[in-house]
Amino acid sequence: MESNDHHLTDSGVVTVSRSTDCGVTWPEKRTIAAEPGRHCYTNHSMTRLTDGTILLHVIRGKMRYEDTGADRIPSRGAFIRSTDDGRTWGEYGETLDFPFWDADGRGFSYGKVLELSNSRLMAPVYGVPKAADNSRLRVAGVAFSDNGGHSWPEYSVIYEDRKGDVNPSETDIIQMSDGRYLAMIRANAALRLYRSYSDDEGATWSPIEPTELPGQCPALFTLADGRILCAYREMRPREHGMSCAVSGDMGDTWTALGHLYGGGNTDCAYPSMVRLPGGLIYCIYYTASYPEPLTGVSEIRGLLMRDKTG
Repeated sequence: MESNDHHLTDSGVVTVSRSTDCGVTWPEKRTIAAEPGRHCYTNHSMTRLTDGTILLHVIRGKMRYEDTGADRIPSRGAFIRSTDDGRTWGEYGETLDFPFWDADGRGFSYGKVLELSNSRLMAPVYGVPKAADNSRLRVAGVAFSDNGGHSWPEYSVIYEDRKGDVNPSETDIIQMSDGRYLAMIRANAALRLYRSYSDDEGATWSPIEPTELPGQCPALFTLADGRILCAYREMRPREHGMSCAVSGDMGDTWTALGHLYGGGNTDCAYPSMVRLPGGLIYCIYYTASYPEPLTGVSEIRGLLMRDKTG
């Protein structure tokens, strides 16, 4: 799939595609979220729960903010769900909104939903802090649901930045082999990934600290031998694209494995990974607009990797 109006349209729609050959071909494409005058999109959020329900977070807002006052539409998101393997989808659930978000700023979820004990769900969220004097400031946290993702009334803040030296945003979370949770956090101001840990199922989080990974929009995945794989947008100068790294010590240190994709600018990646039969990992991402940023063609692509660690 490809498009030449990436970041330019306020008429974006969310579509689903289905592959029956491990991602080689995608013959079916169907729109499941569209709203006149709003840009609908999603990233790295589709999650299958243990009961078979699929949750997908859909963001609804505007890419351009010329309109003000009553006509302004702050970007917010809500989950939709499917109980038949993605063939049909229900209506939007409750819009995610929290008291630590600014009423006029962006705020939504990024990253996979996690199932905790007692059927509780945890979703990473981020947005502009309440009453922020700079729209580039960010606060990252998690939201909790006790009714299968229909509502998200409880939350915990991982880090709120009021100085602008970190600006935490997109966060992916994974449960490690020792039971703790690792959060990898995009830091817009620092141009690298930060980390935080929770040993109480997201109720509290350790102080954030920088990793050695020069990336954004992280996606975490557990390999067969228990090590953690992280794919991310590469932010090193002249190294644009999507890279990956692996950690064997619970995210303490990372070994860079190299590029998975090389692009012409940093507007690319947003990887998401799933395990397929036969030791395969399927990674989907989008390409940098070519030949010109914003107005060039951007594609959604997938690549197959083989997990040889087991």
